Amino acid sequence: MQVLVWLVAAALAACQAAVLPPPIPHPKDVAEPLAVATCRAFCLQKFASGKEDTCLQQPDCFMCWKKCELLQGNYDVAGTDCSNPTVCYAGCQVACKFYEEEQFRRKAEHPVSHNREALKLSTLPQGAGVLSWAPLPKPNLVYLLVAKPGNSNIWRQISQSTESEVRLESGHLALEPNSSVCVLAVGPKGLVSILTLDTSTVLLPNIPELVVRKEPWRLMEVSMHYKYPRRRHEGLQVITEVAWEPQAPNATYIVTWELVGGGLKGNLFTSSTNVSLSLWTDTLYYIQVNS
Repeated sequence: MQVLVWLVAAALAACQAAVLPPPIPHPKDVAEPLAVATCRAFCLQKFASGKEDTCLQQPDCFMCWKKCELLQGNYDVAGTDCSNPTVCYAGCQVACKFYEEEQFRRKAEHPVSHNREALKLSTLPQGAGVLSWAPLPKPNLVYLLVAKPGNSNIWRQISQSTESEVRLESGHLALEPNSSVCVLAVGPKGLVSILTLDTSTVLLPNIPELVVRKEPWRLMEVSMHYKYPRRRHEGLQVITEVAWEPQAPNATYIVTWELVGGGLKGNLFTSSTNVSLSLWTDTLYYIQVNS
């Protein structure tokens, strides 16, 4: 299998030599990202209709997701348009309502469960890998990945997503030998469960040499231009065309794009060596091509 990645490749989660049970964060240690995740779970409750994996592909759901972070970061500034429905559409209004009604101050759902060894580590070529877990049987969940160095008590947010896996860059904080890693499952009423990785049980499998391509492909940006919405609430998008050199006669390619930090993910199959993608403005993406 050959792989081409634009921006960043994927992720490796490192193995800690842990004897004691892995530490978990107290909610107050991650208060701000937990509030954002709770707001985003509220967005899913309003817009997902049982389809959390595609909710962020809808303009209202995506706007709600982004607005939650903006309001938490600086409510005095980001909240100035909440009372103006001509610029703050349905998704924006839902996030504003969440903060205005102080729903983010509600206590966590009880009981909060702690699932040790719920996180799984899979290695990838070139020092990368994937941290994954089984989705919890509850609707409208946002998964908040946090990590902290072994010599620190400060937990840092890595990503928030509706997906049950996270890809991390080689050398990432979460991959350092003495780091602690947790995933907080968050619902519209707050924290639901904490998932941890018992790294003392982790075995890193050998990676066959054949899966590593020595010469990386070159993924080229051909053009980028705005796509203006047909409807006012849909939002501005950027049409991005990317291309690559053919890898084999009659090859088929899988093109995957996702938000940096998780959340929105899409893919398509093509026999062409170039594609056009509709991406949201002011947003960073990973774009990857496999053959």
